[in-house]
Amino acid sequence: MAMEAGRVCIGAAAAIVGAIGFLIGGIVSPIVGMGNILVTTSIVFVSGSLFTLFFAYYVYLRNRGQNVI
Repeated sequence: MAMEAGRVCIGAAAAIVGAIGFLIGGIVSPIVGMGNILVTTSIVFVSGSLFTLFFAYYVYLRNRGQNVI
């Protein structure tokens, strides 16, 4: 689905998707290693879930009323 929007420049779209994965991994890894690993890991999981839920709701509101498959 992420690659569908970048059909014209599929190579650039693949590079951006890959770079975002590495960027998020580089940000999250040190945070999880700080302090008590169970607490920081749970904080990262919950914040990531809320972040995903927010953007899923945003896309839902944006595409409401459109015939999206």
